[in-house]
Amino acid sequence: MLLLPVLAMPWLKLPALAMPKLLSPRLNRPMLAMPAFSGPNPIWLSPDRPMPMLLLPVLPKPML
Repeated sequence: MLLLPVLAMPWLKLPALAMPKLLSPRLNRPMLAMPAFSGPNPIWLSPDRPMPMLLLPVLPKPML
């Protein structure tokens, strides 16, 4: 996806409650907000932590 480099910018901050509701304009599919760096808590549980975010499209389990 061409949107990942822009969405993964550290300065980008999205409302924590709006992240699960984001839709991919190209896939028209719900997207999950994932932390760019692995940690004990997801980024939406700790919105004050300054880490870049990645938005990944929701794929069926067999494709994961």
